[in-house]
Amino acid sequence: MVAGAFDKEIRIWRPVTDTADGKTTTTPANVADVWASVLPQSGREYYRASQVHATMTHLVRIYYSPEVSGVKPTYWLTLGSRRLNIVSVTNVDEESEFIDMVCVEVTDA
Repeated sequence: MVAGAFDKEIRIWRPVTDTADGKTTTTPANVADVWASVLPQSGREYYRASQVHATMTHLVRIYYSPEVSGVKPTYWLTLGSRRLNIVSVTNVDEESEFIDMVCVEVTDA
């Protein structure tokens, strides 16, 4: 991945769960808005419930910072109106310089 290609602005989200009055609700909370390199990796189409769906896998690299150091696979990204679910998170070479995230975008084709 080219380190200089941080040309996409992404928003990182996390779920926040609240239990009040015996009801559990989950709402999204913004973790950070950062610049990233987003590289498509693979894609496929499949049928489910008589509908065509498409998945696209992306490798997303961001700069390491304290506000993003706790990103987990339960989080997700938005890139414009697109949602990318985080599958894995790696601190590249354990040097706390870059974070790589493998993400999956699922859309109705």
